[in-house]
Amino acid sequence: MSEIENSIADTGSWIDPDHVRGPLQALYAKLDSEITAHGPVCLVSGRCCRFKEYDHTLFLSEAEASVLIADAPPPTRPLDDGATCPWQDEQGRCGARTARPLGCRVYFCDPNYDGHAERLTERFLAQVRNLVDSLGLPWNYARLHHHLHAAVASGRLRIEAAGDGFPEAQSDGPDAVPSWDPLDISPSDQ
Repeated sequence: MSEIENSIADTGSWIDPDHVRGPLQALYAKLDSEITAHGPVCLVSGRCCRFKEYDHTLFLSEAEASVLIADAPPPTRPLDDGATCPWQDEQGRCGARTARPLGCRVYFCDPNYDGHAERLTERFLAQVRNLVDSLGLPWNYARLHHHLHAAVASGRLRIEAAGDGFPEAQSDGPDAVPSWDPLDISPSDQ
């Protein structure tokens, strides 16, 4: 069984996003306020969403994935095995901005922000964990693509797989990732 098949098999019933949306959004609002206080600058380089190219992985809880999948618009890119985020558009912007999970919210390439993401992540991730536990829900903290492949398999998310008709998937091979010119969208839009 492949890693993707294992991740789908390991996923039990899905969390109803209505159970966690309000408390999670309140927690995100506090987090966003603290991030804004640090004043990180986002130049929309797209590095945050190009996981493989910049050697990072987005992890999120099942509760966060449930809200992301329910509230974000349809992804604009094909679903791959973890190289990129399917909600990143051709200009490097996030298509799931209001529904994005904690890991996306804290990530900035701004060197003046170094060190803040780790501290905020630890503190707020503990709060997400406490929220999930208090509601008696499963934690299931896993890679974004674990949750997305499971959602596709269960019919909760409709998205093309890489190589199924998207121009990006047909470019210079499976690892090709487009690049974008920077566009400053910060700090007021954080």
